Amino acid sequence: MKVYFLGAYSAEGHRGMMESSFSARKQAVSVMLEKVGGKIVSMSYLQGDFDVIAELELDSYETASGLRATMILSGESFPYLCCRKWM
Repeated sequence: MKVYFLGAYSAEGHRGMMESSFSARKQAVSVMLEKVGGKIVSMSYLQGDFDVIAELELDSYETASGLRATMILSGESFPYLCCRKWM
């Protein structure tokens, strides 16, 4: 199932973003997703209230919720929205 994450970086997350490349951050997310059987469909930086949007392919909403919790606990990102794409 497709899931969208829309998030804002914390101050720590912004520092990390400035100290690494987009491809390095995308690779780090890919590694995390592979551990739960998921993959990135697309990922883009944004300007405004949100800093990043990612379209992911995951097996379940429960997996998406667990990833959201992991991101929040990392202190680097605050995913505001986690929703399914209805087809």
